Amino acid sequence: MAHAAEAVRTLLNRLDALHTAAGSQHAYRPETTALLRAVGDAARETAAALRHGARPAPGEGPRAGPLQSELAPVRTHRALDTLGRLSADDRLTYLRRRSLVVQAADSAVVLVLATRLLLGDRDVDRDPAGHAFAYARAHAAELWWRRLIAHLTPRSVIFQNACRFALGLAAARAVAGLLDLQHGFWVLLATLTLTRTTSLETRSAVRQALLGTLIGAVVAGGLLAVVHNHGAVYAVLLPLVMLLAFTAGPLRGLAWAQGGFTLVVAVLFAQVAPVTWQLAPVRLEDVLAGSLIGLVCGLAAWPRGAAPEVRRNMAALCQAVADGIGRTTALVADRAGAAGGGCSDGAAGILALNRAMMLAQESLAQYQSEPRERTARQPDWPAVLVAGADARRGERLLPGRPGRIAPHEVGAWLRRAAESTAADYRALARHLRTGDGPPEVLPRPLDLGSLLAVAPPVPPAGAAPPARADSAALLVDSVIWLDALTADLARIHREM
Repeated sequence: MAHAAEAVRTLLNRLDALHTAAGSQHAYRPETTALLRAVGDAARETAAALRHGARPAPGEGPRAGPLQSELAPVRTHRALDTLGRLSADDRLTYLRRRSLVVQAADSAVVLVLATRLLLGDRDVDRDPAGHAFAYARAHAAELWWRRLIAHLTPRSVIFQNACRFALGLAAARAVAGLLDLQHGFWVLLATLTLTRTTSLETRSAVRQALLGTLIGAVVAGGLLAVVHNHGAVYAVLLPLVMLLAFTAGPLRGLAWAQGGFTLVVAVLFAQVAPVTWQLAPVRLEDVLAGSLIGLVCGLAAWPRGAAPEVRRNMAALCQAVADGIGRTTALVADRAGAAGGGCSDGAAGILALNRAMMLAQESLAQYQSEPRERTARQPDWPAVLVAGADARRGERLLPGRPGRIAPHEVGAWLRRAAESTAADYRALARHLRTGDGPPEVLPRPLDLGSLLAVAPPVPPAGAAPPARADSAALLVDSVIWLDALTADLARIHREM
């Protein structure tokens, strides 16, 4: 679902940029028009499949094949043929428009595959564009192990939550044993259910829980004093009280839930063994002890919740994106490096980028679920995740493409452009870590005019040797990839 959401967001952003790009009023070539129609068809098929909500039958549902067949002419030879016949200014406009169209189509392909996987089709990793779905056929044990290893760091909000709850339950068990509380498990239960990820939220939960428990204890004490040991009355009341408590609690809030649960516990215990009205204050005492323990743990262990971690993890993701840009460009511009240790370095780099993406996604998910005070405007965190996805897509696709960047001046331009973009991401990472004022360095768009000045003429596709066409396609797709990352960076800066 997160994969599909990333693809939708990227698709919408690219289409929006396409409508506002320079030269958008000019007519599109027939192959580009066909590709945009295929993107629309894929989006409609995906929407219909998601509304239906069931695994499509063989041959039905959204398909990536028709879209990929329309994408190929725009991406490679016929597009290069057109690019070679245009003037310098027209080539620049065409290249930017083509970049947005190809990125939109790539996102639509990922959206189709992610939707099919979401609905149960685990064969999507066999698709030529299924490089991002290696988890589709992985065993559950392998996925759990990867997840465990990735979160073994204090920077993980899941690790923080585990430590917070472990500390709280250990303290609750110790207090229940030292004070010899009559129903010590209530202390553990209160600690477990009332501890939240921020101290602000924990205080609010404790306040509501104590109020509800107090009211429930008063009602339960009165009920036990009046009914006393008439078991039949409790047997009749139990299902009614449970129905009321477990229905009203989720609808009306924590105070109702704790009050109703206190009443349920009193009626249930009265059927197990003779009890008196004194059970109610015992319940209140245990909940109070558990609430105080949860409050102390919330104040002592990461009291601000995911707010600091989302900035740190997003900064780490920006740093990973910058490293990925440098690594991918080196593998593309210098094919000799790929023949050595580049492949293993690239695999390690993708793993590092995946880990940074996972930690950033988890911290953002928790951050968005936490109530928080109104503070300064936050960056567009999902746009940072989109940048990470774009960097990952380039690391997986470009180093394995046929062709070679030539001549030397073009490779040098590509390295300079990559270094500039990577430096901008590192500057953004430093800003996110400190959080002081606006970023000092604003993103710089790619200087495609200087590329056209050093790039050799592109011969028509029919007259160019296959190796020459592959090299030209690799160059254009590398530029498209860098252009997408600079566009992501500009979008992040606009929201800061």
